[in-house]
Amino acid sequence: MHYRSVLRNTALKARDSDLASSAANYLLVHASEWPQRVSTFALRTIQLDRQNKPEVLPLTGDIIKLSKYLDVELKEKTASYEQECTAVHYEELVQVTLAKLITFNKRRSGETERIELHQYAHLPHVIGLANAEFSATLKPSERKLCERLHVLSITGKRGRTVPLLLTSDLKKAMDLIANTEMRTAVGVSPSNVYVFARACISSPHPFRGSDCVKKCVTAAECEQPETVTSKYMRKYISTVSQVMALTPNELEWLTGHLGHNTDVHKLFYRMHISTIELAKVSKLLIAVDEGKAHEFAGKSMEEIAVDAFDVNDLKTADGSNPESEKDVEPSDDSSSDQTNITCKKTKRVARVRRQTTRKRMLSVENDSDESSGVPYRKSRKTVTKVAWSTDEKEAVLKSLGMYLKKGTVPGKKDCEKAKADSGNVLANRSWFQIKYYVKNTITASKRLTKQCRLTGH
Repeated sequence: MHYRSVLRNTALKARDSDLASSAANYLLVHASEWPQRVSTFALRTIQLDRQNKPEVLPLTGDIIKLSKYLDVELKEKTASYEQECTAVHYEELVQVTLAKLITFNKRRSGETERIELHQYAHLPHVIGLANAEFSATLKPSERKLCERLHVLSITGKRGRTVPLLLTSDLKKAMDLIANTEMRTAVGVSPSNVYVFARACISSPHPFRGSDCVKKCVTAAECEQPETVTSKYMRKYISTVSQVMALTPNELEWLTGHLGHNTDVHKLFYRMHISTIELAKVSKLLIAVDEGKAHEFAGKSMEEIAVDAFDVNDLKTADGSNPESEKDVEPSDDSSSDQTNITCKKTKRVARVRRQTTRKRMLSVENDSDESSGVPYRKSRKTVTKVAWSTDEKEAVLKSLGMYLKKGTVPGKKDCEKAKADSGNVLANRSWFQIKYYVKNTITASKRLTKQCRLTGH
């Protein structure tokens, strides 16, 4: 296909009308027949393979085991590297830190490993809320999370800006890794721009995030290590979020954190993105990391209390861990009863909404039957599509080929004339069908040309 495009362009530059016409005709025939003969069957095969492929998700026990292992190893490797700055301790700290960063944020390993030094240098030194108005909209427990986490913006898939949440332990480890003097001492190349650089003077590459996760998973002795990858953990958190009764806004926050194709701009109009990451999404990330996501089934993010899991392990920016009584929500013996009541109330409201919607639909159908005698749901006519034969295509190309080359759609008179000139070949086709066959062929040709330009083929 790329060869034919080059041939057509060469012919146009050389003003060779015969060669240009031959190449243009081939492109039109290719755009018309390729979807039916090749791409349709290829897409169908891919869809069938996906349907028959079993869904693979990591075990909750493996996630908990890996999280505990990384927490212990991160503290030990950080202390070892602080005491003795060697290449071995540096590599061990980098691998554990990168694995923890990927598994905690459920981030793609490729975009996490490529964090550059200048990106990390722009990390705000003061954490918390940037505006007092945002603080007023949050719960005390959510404000507590904002005081214990950092937000680092990195480049994600397709150039999107995606966030990374850093705990105090991760922040401390990354500060040591990014230290220029310590990097030079362990043999990191000065031209290596990555935070997780290899301790090799001739290597400009970072450590592979997938290899670091795989190594830590093996060391943690997970039951199904092949399922504990960044890909499957992203699927896991997406599946777990369906159990919770997330509102559309909360779902946008989560998909924005994961770097999915959603309207990210809406997040900035409703609340500051760093506030959402610190106060909203962080609760779900910590719940999944501790294996307690099932306890919040049927709840929204607003109903998830931080008291349900231990956030006191997350230290503040200065390394302290204050216990502010006025910021902690009261907890007593009736907390579990209150949770059950809230969960039942949510289910009751959803049930009432479904019943109300069903009654409205029935009332509309009854009113329609009584007033006009026409049912509310109109039956659609079944239309049988007949594929275009080779003779029909050649007849259309012969009579309306000039419209295909110009990229314009013929009118009714032109289509009727083409039908009459073809004899009995287009007898079973209406002028409307002929017109839209030309239109669809032109659209397919433009789409294919655009795709070739993007892919370079």
